[in-house]
Amino acid sequence: KIQSELGWAPRHNLTSGLRATVEWYLGHPEWVTAIAQQSGYNDWLEKNYAQRAGSAGSRGKA
Repeated sequence: KIQSELGWAPRHNLTSGLRATVEWYLGHPEWVTAIAQQSGYNDWLEKNYAQRAGSAGSRGKA
């Protein structure tokens, strides 16, 4: 419907979109590091992923 009414079509299918996303993150480690160092990032991880097994807040800790 969006294509017929607005003329929009996705540039990527799921596989190529995921590939492009991963390649972007791998190509921009300084951005990833800067985000991970922001004060609210760990709070956000804990809030959004605490319910999953192996809480995000415990990742990388011995």
